Amino acid sequence: MPSRRHAPGRWGSRLINIALPYLWLAVFLLLPIAIVAKISLSEPALSQPPYSALWEWLEQGVLLIRLDLQSYQLIWTEFFANSDWPLAAALAVVLLLLLVVPFVLMQRWQQGSGDGSP
Repeated sequence: MPSRRHAPGRWGSRLINIALPYLWLAVFLLLPIAIVAKISLSEPALSQPPYSALWEWLEQGVLLIRLDLQSYQLIWTEFFANSDWPLAAALAVVLLLLLVVPFVLMQRWQQGSGDGSP
């Protein structure tokens, strides 16, 4: 009697079960990230679509890549290159601790005052 483990028809279903989550990840996570990255790195244009192409082939067979990093430079100068970010980071840490510490203390108190049941 042949083993069910090595049945010939089961390899296809196993491959589909493994490949389906990766396909889902590629379609619904990586593809939108790639689209947003393409739009954020391209130059704005008054046309439809409202951005220019990132690359184009020239007559000599040379690939011309145009990246517009001006928006990232603006983010860097507005948020990270000034002296306000250490204060904002310290405030975020304090607020996080004020939120998390009571939960940890409550959990320890409940575990310590229990009747021994998990």
